[in-house]
Amino acid sequence: MSDKFNPKHSWYQEFLPSPNDESSTYSGNGIKILVNDIGYLNTQHSAFEGKKITDVNSFLDSIGKKVNNFDKTKTQADHPTMVTSSIIGAKTMDDGTKVNFGIAPEAKIFHKEAVFEMDRKHDYDIINSSYGVNNKVFFSSSPFFKDAKKNIESNINNDILNGRDGKGIIYVKSAGNDGETDVDDSNQSPNILTIGGTTISDNIASQSNFGRNVTVSAPYQSIYVANGSGGYEFADGTSFSTPITAGTIAKSLEANPKLGLDDVKKHLLVSANFSNAMKNT
Repeated sequence: MSDKFNPKHSWYQEFLPSPNDESSTYSGNGIKILVNDIGYLNTQHSAFEGKKITDVNSFLDSIGKKVNNFDKTKTQADHPTMVTSSIIGAKTMDDGTKVNFGIAPEAKIFHKEAVFEMDRKHDYDIINSSYGVNNKVFFSSSPFFKDAKKNIESNINNDILNGRDGKGIIYVKSAGNDGETDVDDSNQSPNILTIGGTTISDNIASQSNFGRNVTVSAPYQSIYVANGSGGYEFADGTSFSTPITAGTIAKSLEANPKLGLDDVKKHLLVSANFSNAMKNT
């Protein structure tokens, strides 16, 4: 597909409330979303003009020290920029009109480049993690990483119990794109909403991870995004199913800030449709 596509007509906006629909009441206004990702965010991209974005801090390595030789290339900017634009991105069209293609264009984005050390300075409403780690290999590689896993799980549990004034921070995490089940054992936590992917034909994407740990699946294929080099493109992956879900949750929290994790999970499950693949089983 080419960039001549009008993001106002994203295929998945046929069944999700469009951010450009004048009858749409909610846009994620005031909801704080941490995009916890690997790489740096191109905050100067035109897709983010006038948007609410805060870079929390510099890239940290696994022991919490600044990586001084971190090379900010297009590749390292691509992923967090694409993920963030799925939530709040906009594009100015040839006729001068600005069209939102992000699902929750008024949400407040905080970006953190590190993975192993969760930021504790802000009481976020939602944390979006679109990176994938094969924990069966990665966290078993050394005692340090086993301890890191315990610390991450401890932080998640603490946030879910105590964040948002006791209502809990909503953790949304990508299932991954290996076409397998239970690749990332952190997805087994009942406190994490794990997101799989669906195709334009409303089937489960063949490369999306699956299984009992997946909470719900969301649009995965041909997602219009801003890229790290300043342009726009179409992208596939649960990396984008996840922020689309996070943006949808942001709208729910804007509508009812009192919702907790169980409420959000129930809303997602009740409002979800069976995919074509499931209808035929």
